Amino acid sequence: MTATIGVFGAEETKLLLWPTLELAKTTSLPANILERLDAAFLAVWVTAVFTTLISSYYLTIRAMSNLLRLRDHKLFSYSLLPFVFIMAMLPESILQMYEIIQYVSRIGLFITIAYPGTLLIIAVIRKKRGDRGGETPMDEHR
Repeated sequence: MTATIGVFGAEETKLLLWPTLELAKTTSLPANILERLDAAFLAVWVTAVFTTLISSYYLTIRAMSNLLRLRDHKLFSYSLLPFVFIMAMLPESILQMYEIIQYVSRIGLFITIAYPGTLLIIAVIRKKRGDRGGETPMDEHR
């Protein structure tokens, strides 16, 4: 981020769609070792994105199967895939996708703050406190 603003300036960086990729395009190494540094940048970026998406998908499937108390999570691995595909096809442009991302981020931030806050308020009303070192270890609470 610092290098991008240093090269392009703050006003130009606001106008670029993907400023870091533009920086990778303009960067050149001595003796033209890599003429297109953006190809290496994109390879690393795609790998990072797909590993994050796959782990998030797996976490969602496992959470849903645990929530419904199922023994096998394979059912959700196939049934959730069309939903993910349809969600990926909804945005008609990159700008609309960024608007959706901002909206979902705001909802996630609200949930992150509201849910623990609600639990805290309920705990204060019920005058419940966390267990401060009971007689049994944590492993035996099953």
